[in-house]
Amino acid sequence: MSNHNKVKAILLSTVIAISLLISACLAGCSTPKDTSATNTQTQETQTDSSNTEKPPVESDTNTDKPADSEVDTNTDTSTPVTPDVPVEPENTTFEEFMSEHITIANQFALDQIEQISYSDKSLSTSYSFVANENNLEKIIVAQVVAGEGETRELKIAQISFAGGADFDDILSQEDFVPVITNETVLAFDAKEEFLKGDSSTIEDQIADKIAENLGEDAIEIEKYKAETFAPTTVKELVDECGIEINQKLNDECLKTMMKQCIPIGYNAENIVDGKWFVDGDKKITSISYVSNYKQSDTSYWLCAINYVLEEPIDIDKVFSTSIFMDSSKLTAYSFNYVPTIQGTRDEIMNAIFKANGMSETCPEGAIRLIKVGSSGPDELGYQCTGFTVVEIGNDKISEISIAVKLSSTDAQYITNIQNGYYRFYGEKSADIAGEEVEYVAIAVEDANGLQ
Repeated sequence: MSNHNKVKAILLSTVIAISLLISACLAGCSTPKDTSATNTQTQETQTDSSNTEKPPVESDTNTDKPADSEVDTNTDTSTPVTPDVPVEPENTTFEEFMSEHITIANQFALDQIEQISYSDKSLSTSYSFVANENNLEKIIVAQVVAGEGETRELKIAQISFAGGADFDDILSQEDFVPVITNETVLAFDAKEEFLKGDSSTIEDQIADKIAENLGEDAIEIEKYKAETFAPTTVKELVDECGIEINQKLNDECLKTMMKQCIPIGYNAENIVDGKWFVDGDKKITSISYVSNYKQSDTSYWLCAINYVLEEPIDIDKVFSTSIFMDSSKLTAYSFNYVPTIQGTRDEIMNAIFKANGMSETCPEGAIRLIKVGSSGPDELGYQCTGFTVVEIGNDKISEISIAVKLSSTDAQYITNIQNGYYRFYGEKSADIAGEEVEYVAIAVEDANGLQ
């Protein structure tokens, strides 16, 4: 073959090869094709340089057999497990485990918590897990537990597992005999907390202790709610909470009430004795205070002050409601007497009560006082001496003033009364209503603040 023909043959072969290559590329861009088929076709084309240009071979996109690159190499070939007891894959972290099996894990925890000796007395329950990468080491449990009476304790229990409990143990709900220890981190009296009037205080203390011991992400099954101990009637309130009622009235009412009787120089330390009276049924409607106040060794004051509340106070809100008294609406009774003569002139005193139609003897539980006034001319037409007597009963204070014909002895005064040589010239009274509350004097360190 001449050089010219050789060149032509080479050029023709080159053109054919390039044409086939371009066609193959175009087909590859439009339709996926089997790589091995393309390679074979190219080889066949390149070996036969005398063939005319052929269309590219397209792969069958509808074939049921996937390409090698599409075969799933991650198919799980492990032995199937029982659906009720799933097995956790190796290298599962506790966080992943909890996310996948939170219900089972929590049930496991509750089963262990039931083994705590005091769990049946718990008023709240929170817990948290302590685990390493593959094992549950322990469960920390916080519970408010009811003790004797109104005492309550926040206990922190540690439920530990010897060697740890792995995930498969928990999933299969294995029975464990854990080691349980506990300590009391907070103790309080639920009734005292209620009487303070701020339930959030003890609830916040408990929450802080739980966060401190269990962490911020503790699982809360039941939250402690501050308990209520409110009586339903005034009588129950006084019977059950007398000390607390006394303190509240001392703090909020005493100064305002006593200044109605002792406007100048009042000092709470000078109250010799006293009684609070709280009236009402389902609500407190009025408050009274009766006391003896020592102004000096020779001058005492009997004081009785009453206040009718404009808005009665619900029994269950007594310790959360402040009592603000309008002094202009207080009613006050006072009687000044000499303490040193009391008990020395009982005969003339009782004769005066008898002349007024009252019992000659002092009723049980009552107290009688006497004050001797001045002597001088009287409208009766002769010299008289004035006497004032007071009886403090269970529900009333009665005051009687009388002018009796002047005499030198009490026996002669009694005779004059029996013979009609007297006249009454004044009577006063003050009602005492409600349940009596024992008065406990204000401590010296507190008294100055109430003067």
